[in-house]
Amino acid sequence: MPESQFCFAIFCFEFRALRLQIIMTEQDRMEKLVHRLEAATARLELLSAQKPALAPKPLAASDDIPAAASDKVPPSVQQYDGAVDEALKTFLGLCTKIGGDLSVMGDKVKEAFNMQRTFVWNAAGEKEPDMTGLQSRLKPLSGMIMEISEFCQANRASTVFNHLSAIKEGIQALGWVTVKPTPAPFIKDALESTMYYVNRVLKDYKDKDQTHVEFTKAWRDLLGGLQTYVRQVHTTGLVWNSSPGAAAPSSNAGSGAPPPPSGGAPPPPPPPLPANLFDDVKKTTKPAADSDKQALFAEINKGSAITSGLKKVTADMQTHKNPSLRQQSTVPAGKAEPKAASATAPKQEIVRPPRIELENGKQWNVEYFKDNKEIIVEVKDMKQTIYIYKCDNSVVQVKGKCNSITLDSCKKTSVVFDNLLSQVEVINCQSAQIQTLGHMPTLSIQKTDGCMVYLSKEAMNAEIITSKSSEMNVLVPHGEDGEFVEYPVPEQFKTVFDLSKKKLQTSVSDIV
Repeated sequence: MPESQFCFAIFCFEFRALRLQIIMTEQDRMEKLVHRLEAATARLELLSAQKPALAPKPLAASDDIPAAASDKVPPSVQQYDGAVDEALKTFLGLCTKIGGDLSVMGDKVKEAFNMQRTFVWNAAGEKEPDMTGLQSRLKPLSGMIMEISEFCQANRASTVFNHLSAIKEGIQALGWVTVKPTPAPFIKDALESTMYYVNRVLKDYKDKDQTHVEFTKAWRDLLGGLQTYVRQVHTTGLVWNSSPGAAAPSSNAGSGAPPPPSGGAPPPPPPPLPANLFDDVKKTTKPAADSDKQALFAEINKGSAITSGLKKVTADMQTHKNPSLRQQSTVPAGKAEPKAASATAPKQEIVRPPRIELENGKQWNVEYFKDNKEIIVEVKDMKQTIYIYKCDNSVVQVKGKCNSITLDSCKKTSVVFDNLLSQVEVINCQSAQIQTLGHMPTLSIQKTDGCMVYLSKEAMNAEIITSKSSEMNVLVPHGEDGEFVEYPVPEQFKTVFDLSKKKLQTSVSDIV
């Protein structure tokens, strides 16, 4: 046998031996594994024979998912607290520190913000309701906003009236929950509306008491924080159902029933309704409906005879054949029944008696005059101010030099005065007229439709500041005879961005 064939035979023998060894090793491993499985099965059968099967553990009341979800503060409310809480605490602390009417107003503001927090919490746990349901949920908050406004109006003689007015204007921002799709600019508008009274507070207390200055900053920070929160969380409107099942602890609003009590048996079910309850309803409604249908079809089946019951118009009833009827405003007929008063009729405004009164030797209050052209206020101290409120079709003449004059919520009212130390303010008026016979440094016109301003020669350099107003004209004397020439105050402006200076450039519109 050649050497190569011998070596190949030896290789084949060794390969078969190795393969047989591997097969035997795998068989041993499989046998050992089968023995282990049989032993484990035997032990399990023995345990099942000795012990009964364990019953599943029932869920406790605290394991109920909806109940747990309602106790957890939703993320939207957590963000609300982070944006509002600190500023609200600072603001309320300053209201308490100043005291008086402002302390009472601070409590109302606190309650209003708490109501909004509850509303946002409940909105996170339920789907958006219809308009009727939304109005029902907003009723407590809207009522508190109205109460704040009424409290401000009832305390116009207060030393902190400007503070109260700033709150009254700014609290309207809480109405953002009904605004879509841009609620954040709504809050910004309310913040801008409150700036008029904020500036008045700063003017009065900037160099006297820094507590009042801090009050204005805290109020702006509070509204600014609310605007930032709405812009980040509720970008296009109030977000509903972001945390299903969530409900404020002190509110019963929201979907689902309240969680069960921790102890005691559940209350018994309500008694069943009588079996014949709906039968009685059917007996009273169905026959009436059937009779109406039968009467309708009977009338239709009459054909041309259906008009037999109509009254005939004779020649003496026709206006084109009886000219005398044309001179009458109405055709004579039976007595008409008086109409019931409309449920939506506007409420009549309460008529208050007019009055002129000097309060605390500092402020003259001229209020509620109507159709009176001879109202005269004699000022003996130049530190005194004059406040004219809700006068209609009247003329107020101020004799003597005074500090300032304010015309608020008046219609067709004119004010004539001699000299002025500070300024004239016209707010929320219609068709007002202002005439100065002497010096007037500044005139401010806010939220007014129609204002005629007559300047004297001494007041030619007066500053006129306008905002949210229309139909304003300034009359300036010319020539030796002092004839007035009228100049309109611009209402339209054009704004462009200057690329070279990197800022906005505003100018009067060419149309004006």
